[in-house]
Amino acid sequence: GTRVMGMAGIFAANKSYDVAVKAYEYVIALGPKNYLYSNARMELLNVMYKKVVEKGAFTQADLLSLQKNYQIALNELGKQENTVPLIKNYAHLEAFYLHNMDTAISLLQEAVAFSRQNAAIAADCKLELGDILLLSGDIWEASLTYSQVEKAFKFEPIGQEAKFRNAKIAFYIGDFKWSQVQLDVLKGSTSKLISNDAMYLSLVITDNLALDSNPEPLMKFAHADLMYFQNRFDSAVIDLDSIDKNWPGHALEDDVLYKRYQIAMRQQKWTE
Repeated sequence: GTRVMGMAGIFAANKSYDVAVKAYEYVIALGPKNYLYSNARMELLNVMYKKVVEKGAFTQADLLSLQKNYQIALNELGKQENTVPLIKNYAHLEAFYLHNMDTAISLLQEAVAFSRQNAAIAADCKLELGDILLLSGDIWEASLTYSQVEKAFKFEPIGQEAKFRNAKIAFYIGDFKWSQVQLDVLKGSTSKLISNDAMYLSLVITDNLALDSNPEPLMKFAHADLMYFQNRFDSAVIDLDSIDKNWPGHALEDDVLYKRYQIAMRQQKWTE
């Protein structure tokens, strides 16, 4: 199955997920004694997960089927350091798609506990845990979790990512000055993606506070952004509508339109 595994990786990298699934299933069918079996099981779930998360074309039945496959795989392979990527994706599925917050938090806390010997893996799990805590509305616990990663990896990309997520929390709650101080530091990040994200958010704050002494429109927009992160799209739209209604022609107008586009994309409302 070695050649088929190699081909499956190429299919997956090129987003031909259905073909990749068939390839991994072929290797799995060779039996548990095959040395590629465990890896094929994990990669198959990874591909099925990407098919749901990236393509957005899924039904509730697809989600429940994926959930069941994760449970079977983890029961068979066990919860250990080399199955952490599996656990992390499973936790994301439970939280962001099936809305089982307690299950997701418990999974990641377990993963952090048995990954203590590998600080980088534990930190990666903590970032996901912070996201899920933020999703559940536990903002301060999320910030504390991000801060732990930032402190442990101060000069590395994962630490800078944690710093950016903390700056976003400050943005969400309307602490714009503190957020901007953090973002200004991150503009010089060695990671281009983090640097670009920090620059964009910093400009949103600068453009909309410098021209207007009234912070309320930006606070509404920040709250809409938080609602978007938490998949509470109706609440986000209400915030965006209030900006258009109460402050017509405001400098945030283009940001409001872009946020509406992002919401429509997440809801698969292509025409809108």
